[in-house]
Amino acid sequence: MPRQPSDPSARWARLTQRAEQLLRTRPEPALSGPPAPIARAELAAMIDHTLLKPGATFAMVDALCAEAVEHGFASVCVNSYNVARCAAAGAREMR
Repeated sequence: MPRQPSDPSARWARLTQRAEQLLRTRPEPALSGPPAPIARAELAAMIDHTLLKPGATFAMVDALCAEAVEHGFASVCVNSYNVARCAAAGAREMR
């Protein structure tokens, strides 16, 4: 006799029960206290400043690049149409 498909709600209940069991038995990560504070410049160096809006104007892109330089962000992320503009802005700021 072919196997009958199981009830979806029963299967969901079994999956939920198994997930809860795994979460209960998972060891907690060892913490030695609160995380160390991070310097503002260190945090800024981890940020990718992004403007991917299709209707972004040149003024918006220029402002994005100026903010990235001002705050020391790691990079700017823009649509390919604006990459050359940002590269030129970065080159001007690095002089």
